[in-house]
Amino acid sequence: MRFGTANENGDNFNQWAPSTVVTVPLGKRWNVHAEYFGVMSDGKVVAQSQHYVSPGGHVHLTKNLELGLRFGFGLNTQTPTFFSNVGLGYRF
Repeated sequence: MRFGTANENGDNFNQWAPSTVVTVPLGKRWNVHAEYFGVMSDGKVVAQSQHYVSPGGHVHLTKNLELGLRFGFGLNTQTPTFFSNVGLGYRF
């Protein structure tokens, strides 16, 4: 759960961003996941309520290097229909 406060054009409000992920290992190097996340406002003049679902996976290329891919879908009218991203992680 993430929480923050913001101000947009004199409109002070709180913003909540819950998230939950289920990860399943597929062998020693591969993992797949399914994630739900949202971004909701409290006290904003025009309320924000965005909900998403996002499957994806990652592979450990080396002990310290990981490559990930995910895509997702918005679940309500305030969200984009589709998104995707690729990420690279390095442990040092």
